[in-house]
Amino acid sequence: MNMEHIRDFAIELKNKGYTLNVLNNGKLILRMGKNASSGILTYFAPIEIKDLKTLLKLIGSNVSGSKK
Repeated sequence: MNMEHIRDFAIELKNKGYTLNVLNNGKLILRMGKNASSGILTYFAPIEIKDLKTLLKLIGSNVSGSKK
């Protein structure tokens, strides 16, 4: 899955009126869809990154979408 797929998914969530919250140990790290506030990293998509460091740890080394 690459960033374009993630952006398209977030836009689809917003268009359908849904919000997806991703939590790690009870802490919000990512919000996508209707209630997301776009930031500098996600200006063109309804994606709100609350904790980039934790998000990158969860994604692991496959950040660029490259196949192993």
